[in-house]
Amino acid sequence: MSFTRRDVVPVSKNAVIRYLTDQGWHRETSRDGRLLKLSLGNPKEQSSIDLIFSTGSEEKKERNEVAAAIDTLTQLYDVSRIQLTQALASLAYDVIRTRIPDEYVRHESIELGTANAYMSGMKGFLAASATTELSGQPSFARTLKEAIVYANQCRFGHTFQGSFGFVVESPVGLNDAPTMPVIEENVPFGRKVVQRISQGLSSFSDAVEQDDSAPLVSENSGMSANMCDEVVGLIEDTEISKFEIAISLSPEWAAARGVIHQHFTIERRYVDLLKDASARLRKEDEPKRETIIGRIVRLETDGNPADVHGDTSNREITLNWDSAGYGLIRIQAPLDAGSYLAALEAHKTGQLFSVTGLLRRRGRGWLLEGASSPRLIT
Repeated sequence: MSFTRRDVVPVSKNAVIRYLTDQGWHRETSRDGRLLKLSLGNPKEQSSIDLIFSTGSEEKKERNEVAAAIDTLTQLYDVSRIQLTQALASLAYDVIRTRIPDEYVRHESIELGTANAYMSGMKGFLAASATTELSGQPSFARTLKEAIVYANQCRFGHTFQGSFGFVVESPVGLNDAPTMPVIEENVPFGRKVVQRISQGLSSFSDAVEQDDSAPLVSENSGMSANMCDEVVGLIEDTEISKFEIAISLSPEWAAARGVIHQHFTIERRYVDLLKDASARLRKEDEPKRETIIGRIVRLETDGNPADVHGDTSNREITLNWDSAGYGLIRIQAPLDAGSYLAALEAHKTGQLFSVTGLLRRRGRGWLLEGASSPRLIT
């Protein structure tokens, strides 16, 4: 299966009105307050161009009014619908565009598995960045609930033309507060997260230039161990050798210095820099003895799994564990032959499997050492 470009996504009526106001259109409300007219030129002259919007919130009517406005504006400003929609969406969203190399594109589409891996990886990266922003910590064991909510609120926009790419939109909303130089803006959380991402990717660019992970682990790098891990996952899980990322911030909110428009390149050959930075940023906690109860998702052995006594090949399982302290995590557990047979039975019958050992973090995943006391949970 393949994933192809989508149709242009709808934009809000408020975004269109804000765009027209910024372009100098005259705004006038009807006497009964039910209609809003925006005019280009002198509204008292017949040569003026008028767009009418209802002030109510009826969804179907709003879609029709927005569609009519877009049709008019594309002709007036001689731009495509995609270009205009991007300009309108940029008012209420910060935008992250990711371009992939042409060799992964066939007939303007890519494999659905690649698209799915990208979307899952980008969602994880957004959530990790949001947790880093909220906690201020260089590493964390569990993604915060608020960060997951933020990541779910981000939108997957239409892909852009010319070369295949993905668009992720981070909500920041329209800024209705008056701008006052002496008063600091109450910057939306989505803007803070995207600025952190921009700062972190800038540090990555510095690390690549210096061939040293030091910029990624500096105090103001913007990165955390978890953010590094998610970027590694984005490269490894999609199997794409290079991403070109561009960040554009909504003009509605003042940007931190140097991050209005940024372009970055992430290549597979620099993954080791990210892995090294992750290891340096991560606080090494002592392994904890835990009893894991979960469903087995993978079994692996180089030998005969049924030969309990004669075959000494390595045996390992992977299981999912939903814990109070770490959330849902995937754990690798090397097992002896007897425990592996019990795991085989649990996997075959679909039963939960319990095993006890020392749990520690290993890169992007978790490892259970010294696994013992295997048990099938009925």
